[in-house]
Amino acid sequence: MNGAGGDPIFRPCALARGAAALAGALLIVAADAFSGHAGVLAQGSGQSTQAPTRALAPAPAPAQALAPAPTMDRRSLTPGHHELPLTFQPLRSFRVREREQTRFGALEWRGGGVLYSPNPHMGGLSGLEGLEGGKRMLAISDNGLWFGFDLKIDDNGMLTGLSNGWVAPMLDGDGVAMIRKSEADTEGLALRPRADGGNDLMVSFEGMPRILIYPDENSAAGREPLPLPADARRYLRWNRGLESLAYAEAGPLKGATVAIGELDRDREDRLPGWIIGPDGHPRPFALLASDNYAATDAAFLPDGDLLLLERRFNLTQGVGMRIRRFDATALDGADGLEGEVLIDANLAYQIDNMEGLSVDVDDQGRVLLTVVSDDNRSILQRTLLIRFELLDDPR
Repeated sequence: MNGAGGDPIFRPCALARGAAALAGALLIVAADAFSGHAGVLAQGSGQSTQAPTRALAPAPAPAQALAPAPTMDRRSLTPGHHELPLTFQPLRSFRVREREQTRFGALEWRGGGVLYSPNPHMGGLSGLEGLEGGKRMLAISDNGLWFGFDLKIDDNGMLTGLSNGWVAPMLDGDGVAMIRKSEADTEGLALRPRADGGNDLMVSFEGMPRILIYPDENSAAGREPLPLPADARRYLRWNRGLESLAYAEAGPLKGATVAIGELDRDREDRLPGWIIGPDGHPRPFALLASDNYAATDAAFLPDGDLLLLERRFNLTQGVGMRIRRFDATALDGADGLEGEVLIDANLAYQIDNMEGLSVDVDDQGRVLLTVVSDDNRSILQRTLLIRFELLDDPR
């Protein structure tokens, strides 16, 4: 349903919005716990310093040249790219009402929209990475699928549309598509550059905490996972495990991978994390958890600082999205590091269950933050893709 002015949001009145938020929060909690099984439901209606160019597998051919995706559950997906028709309905602004506002602290609105697809595999996006300076996107879902699409950017640097969408099954170490929820509960995604110009695709899993490494999205997982502490599970809650994954290409943690749990198992005011250096030895740290937010994704800035994306869903506060910035020099061994809040948004803004974060530097040197939501394959939620530019002046 469209709200006033054409933005796709269910808000016919304040009471209905409150009821939708309440129902959405309940559905999100339930769907988050049980999404990702084999049968997938059809979806309803900083600093601007140049970062190294990322490379992935060659860009897929136009969608019409790809094999049509099947319309049954994901067990029918064969390895490789399958066509993913996408419709992008632009949002006129980030705020629902004060639409003329484009600055939000250090962030400048760079457009966004709602993603729709008739393909029943679309939905549940949980991890996001940009390619070619943010012109292309690679995403994963929470049930073991890869997604890719190109972004359409206008002359003003605004996100206006998508093209060349595709979906592919994630494969296990034997090259077999992951089907069972226990093996396909994928949450975090990070790119690790290789000497040959490509990227290793690192994927974190929630139920059985592990980080698998893929040479590309069409290949089987590598036999050697990224090392985690033997007791990592004791710090991670069931269904709230390794949500966030990031690789540092610069700064004091250069060459290290950071993994962060959604919530600490025993300490409600902590988010457990590990720094896994090139030596393969994981070093623990903990961030401060506050205001009922939980970690969903992370990404490093070009200067080496860490960004953390967080989401909130509860019956009293409703839906929330927060992004915090952490000084990378203070991460190692930290216990309760608070960081700097870049943005804290509620239902007065165009948000949903925000789960994926990518940081990219475009060809003009702009630092771009792209965020995607997990719709839990619910008709009451949306797959949002929104973008901001990080400015030097927080104003």
